[in-house]
Amino acid sequence: MAGHNSRVFNRSSWLHRPLQKSQFALFLGGSVLCAGINNVILIAGEWLGYNYVLLTFLCYFVSGSVGYFYHCRITFDKPISWMSYVGFISSLFLGLPLSILLLAIAIEWLVLPMWIAAPAMTMIMFIYHFAIAQLTIKFGLRRSER
Repeated sequence: MAGHNSRVFNRSSWLHRPLQKSQFALFLGGSVLCAGINNVILIAGEWLGYNYVLLTFLCYFVSGSVGYFYHCRITFDKPISWMSYVGFISSLFLGLPLSILLLAIAIEWLVLPMWIAAPAMTMIMFIYHFAIAQLTIKFGLRRSER
């Protein structure tokens, strides 16, 4: 039974190996970079009068692209490919409704200013993006290595 499943789910699989400490520090560095980009876009965009829903879409495209290239080249030292980029960006967009909902709650219901709402949403979304980066970059590249 040394077929397809044993190759993907064996003990040496990335799924069973946590990030090394240095790799986690690099991941955190990329996340801080992307969080900064998000907050600048959201806070400056709101100050300029743009709607937070439009700004959230812009954040996902800009910081998602920066995050993909950063994590491929620096965090995981993997080659960049259109397939893994599309997978990464697509999986990030799955979190878009959650980001918009979090901002709507903070801005519309709690009446928080953007300079408080944006960092709060960013901190909550860190957990989601950590999981997504692990799955799409590592698993997507593992599948393409077959």
